[in-house]
Amino acid sequence: MMDIAGQEKLDWIAKRMILVILSSAAVMILGGFLFFYFNGAAEYFTGIRAADQTPITRQVTGFNFALGVLLSTALNTWKVFMINKASRRVVSDAGDADVIATEDGDIKAAPKAGKDAANYVRMQHVIRFGATVAVLLAAALVSFIDIIGAVIGIFSWQIAVYSMKFSKKFRQGSL
Repeated sequence: MMDIAGQEKLDWIAKRMILVILSSAAVMILGGFLFFYFNGAAEYFTGIRAADQTPITRQVTGFNFALGVLLSTALNTWKVFMINKASRRVVSDAGDADVIATEDGDIKAAPKAGKDAANYVRMQHVIRFGATVAVLLAAALVSFIDIIGAVIGIFSWQIAVYSMKFSKKFRQGSL
């Protein structure tokens, strides 16, 4: 189903996952800034920085950490869009152009059977996995992006998936 601007509408599951991903990223960034703020206070009293005790040799600040979390949050949001697109394409018999859905975004079409649908989903999974590897490599190789922030940000995907268990709509089975 397309909206007026020609963009695909997101299912309620995708909207909820994006909301949880963005919320958890905000909490992670706030936690990172608090950690680095209080780390500076601890350094003043003890003379030991927590960053000196980690195997990471480059200087890590709250902004580097936040950049890593933001990079992985952008990746996770993109992965939600990709999964939404793949599920609509597999469910729809006509491909991306004609998706049967209700007004609130619930998919009501019968699943498409066949090897084409399975191959499409497999290829989407490989692309999403490759993008995750690329983001983690970029965070490891670029000096101003913190790899730990990127790895912690990747966990917002698992948090979003697990949060679906607590959705009333999901428990009622109204997918």
